[in-house]
Amino acid sequence: MSDVSQPGFTPKPTKQPSQVALILIIAILAVALVAVGIFAYSVTRGSRNPEIETTTTPPTTTIPTPTPTPTLTPTLVGLACEGGDNSTWLLSLCGSGDESMDTVAVSGNGIIFAAGQTTSTDGVFASLPATGDTRSYLALFDDKTATDLRGDIGNINDIKATPDGGVITVGDAGDNHTATLVKYDADGAVAWQAHYSVRGTFSSFSGVAVADDGTIVAIGQTSPVKNGVAGDPTESFIAKYNASGKRAWLKHDDLMIMRMNGLPSQIAIGAKGVIVLAGTKYANFDSPDLGLTHSFTYTLTSSGAGQAFAEGGGSNAVNAYYDVIATPKGDFMAVGMFCSADSGLSPGGRCTGVMSEVTAKTGSPVTSCYYQSDYPSRINAVAITPTGDYVVAGATTQANSDAMIALVSRPTGMYQPCPMIWGDTFGGPGDDSFQDVTVLPNGDIVAVGQTSSKSGDLLPSMGGSDAFIIKLTADGDTIAR
Repeated sequence: MSDVSQPGFTPKPTKQPSQVALILIIAILAVALVAVGIFAYSVTRGSRNPEIETTTTPPTTTIPTPTPTPTLTPTLVGLACEGGDNSTWLLSLCGSGDESMDTVAVSGNGIIFAAGQTTSTDGVFASLPATGDTRSYLALFDDKTATDLRGDIGNINDIKATPDGGVITVGDAGDNHTATLVKYDADGAVAWQAHYSVRGTFSSFSGVAVADDGTIVAIGQTSPVKNGVAGDPTESFIAKYNASGKRAWLKHDDLMIMRMNGLPSQIAIGAKGVIVLAGTKYANFDSPDLGLTHSFTYTLTSSGAGQAFAEGGGSNAVNAYYDVIATPKGDFMAVGMFCSADSGLSPGGRCTGVMSEVTAKTGSPVTSCYYQSDYPSRINAVAITPTGDYVVAGATTQANSDAMIALVSRPTGMYQPCPMIWGDTFGGPGDDSFQDVTVLPNGDIVAVGQTSSKSGDLLPSMGGSDAFIIKLTADGDTIAR
């Protein structure tokens, strides 16, 4: 303590009240000026960076736990679709409108998550919220029947299992078209969600992939809003998240992803975090109305830096990749359909389902094969089995298509028939197709699709078309329920 009696000590002058007030006023004005400057900077910066929302939130803040809908009984699943013996693991979700089941994954507890769309307001879909002519749904199945049907989930374009036993869904939030990821635990409860949107556009995630460490990568598209609807051009974006939903990076790439028949690009993540994007682009960017398309792959490093672009499929026809997954050796397997006679994968120029193994370094094929059939075909989805073989699913595309599924070995050369282990088709006089497929740890296969057949192998459709799901053994046999 200072001693005021010591020689040389000069006490500090005491501030008068008027001086204190003046200092406070100056401080308040300074803070206000700083705030205005920050606001002006943020507005200016926002005009250059269109991102207006990128959040990760727990379910208690913006996603309430969905209210359980009445349990769906076998009476409503299968038998209600105008017949079916209900003895095998083949189920339909049906109403008087049109239904599809487009994507599927299985949680660590064995619960099957399947998503699609419906125009029906009756049947099993009567409980869904009435939001527009076409509504999306998420159906959960246990080992016997559908247990939950949710309609408050926006649009779901892809589902993948996660290493912790849960699943991740991607799509958009619905009417506001905010790209959305939702993480569910193994029992179907929402764990977290993440959003991304761009000012003045419709934004949606089209595909997702999950690495062994839980890292999530998602591919999406943004389209400018013109007269209230999405217009061209469509620009791609790629985002990477950790297992808790925290975004690591987001890239708006200059590669213009042009879509054919509404089929968007897909994504996979392989060894060392290398990412591959597989999809379809117009062969002639300046003349998209010609309808000619090429398949392509685009590889990126784990940090999102572009690495290699490879385009293929021949000329003068439609050529496309619809799905891609990582292989055990660190490369990628892409599947789709080629129609060009000079592609080497479409005998006689007939549209044929194809499978190509592409390298992580260049994106170029090192092996390739085509689905051998007397009819045109396409492969919509691929999954790897515990033995290292591949399940491919899609359709034969003669006048009335049948749903096609096959188990094939890894191709060993280029431009060869796929090494078939077994194959089967399901369908009737209408149009039937598999849209997605996944493989369980025990080797069982779960595939989902759409049918409009009133008779045949699948449950007779009610209305225009119905969504269906089937479970097969590793040998391709239907499983008793």
